[in-house]
Amino acid sequence: MLDRIATFILKQRVAFSIILLLFSAGSVYYATKAELGYELSKLVPDDDPDYQIYKEFKKTFGEDGNKLVIAFKSDNLFRLDVFNDYRQLCEDVSKVNGVIDLASPARVYNLGIDTNDKFTI
Repeated sequence: MLDRIATFILKQRVAFSIILLLFSAGSVYYATKAELGYELSKLVPDDDPDYQIYKEFKKTFGEDGNKLVIAFKSDNLFRLDVFNDYRQLCEDVSKVNGVIDLASPARVYNLGIDTNDKFTI
């Protein structure tokens, strides 16, 4: 059985070579038409509260593909031990290759409290 298949392929090698070349040419043509999509896949429903907040954020501040925002909520951020750990984290992130600038409360130099509605630095 395999001998007959091999003999048929060898006898028709010119036809198989032409078919293989046409298939390769077609693949190359369609490969030049390929495009990449940069949209995020839809993972959450439109009525999700966090997604609604995200859409409001994008509407307010716009969208930029080369920025990364990391946020967290903590009542203990300004305790000395937590703040020192947070400051160290910011220093470590700022040393990562490709990070140009970092904005955080740990890197604010002139921080003050407005006690009489006339805050000046």
